[in-house]
Amino acid sequence: VKDGWLYGRGSGDMKGGIVAAIMALRALRLSEKVLGARRIEFHSVIEEEDTGNGALAVVNHCCPEQEGSVCLIPEPLKGIMTCQLGVMWMDLVVKGKPVHVLDTGAGSNAIENAFALVRELKGLEERWNDRKADYPEYAQHPHPINFNLGIIEGGVWNSSVPASCTARLRLGFYPGQEPKAVRAEVEAFLAERSKDLGLAESYDVQYRGFQAEGYVLKDDTNPLNKTFFDTLQLAHKSVCGTPAPLAPATCTTDCRAYARVGIP
Repeated sequence: VKDGWLYGRGSGDMKGGIVAAIMALRALRLSEKVLGARRIEFHSVIEEEDTGNGALAVVNHCCPEQEGSVCLIPEPLKGIMTCQLGVMWMDLVVKGKPVHVLDTGAGSNAIENAFALVRELKGLEERWNDRKADYPEYAQHPHPINFNLGIIEGGVWNSSVPASCTARLRLGFYPGQEPKAVRAEVEAFLAERSKDLGLAESYDVQYRGFQAEGYVLKDDTNPLNKTFFDTLQLAHKSVCGTPAPLAPATCTTDCRAYARVGIP
């Protein structure tokens, strides 16, 4: 903390949002507005960054009567999120043939092979970006789909050809795509490209963490949904002078846990 500001990872996402929500509740309590029988709940949950199981548990076990309910998540984004991508975590486990460096040509380098497969996956990323016109919410976005290589683990010694390597990736995909279908397309793509690289029997695909579908959150055909978004716009305009920008998100949030049970 410096000069009244909190710095560091997590200060904006999500400590800033938590404080904003708490202060909004405090302002409501101190105001003269009559809420009547309306119920307001504050949910602070775990695992938003890797599974979403915290919000899912709240929705399944703790939410009040769903009819007429809305959910506001104060994510530190530039505007009001209208939709979000699906997100999948995938591990690419690659086997090599370990040998001493004096006979490198007799081995197969698992780390180099992992990078070769990841490079091929970038072709699938661009293929999916080329489909963005099929998804109106993302049609104008310059590059909505991103595959990210976040962690790579492999090797035991500088002078040994590594026997194994695990590449941990995050894949984005469009709302409306089922995770099962996404996994099938990724695996078919890798099966085809790995043959060309001579690596068809050298890798395994595993899934953990996020297997989260995407959602379109703004729906003007739903009266409650439209009223909620319009109210947020009016609130922003009353404070900032202009309506908040509406924008698609190329990430995922806990909004999906509420959206999947019909809560805007």
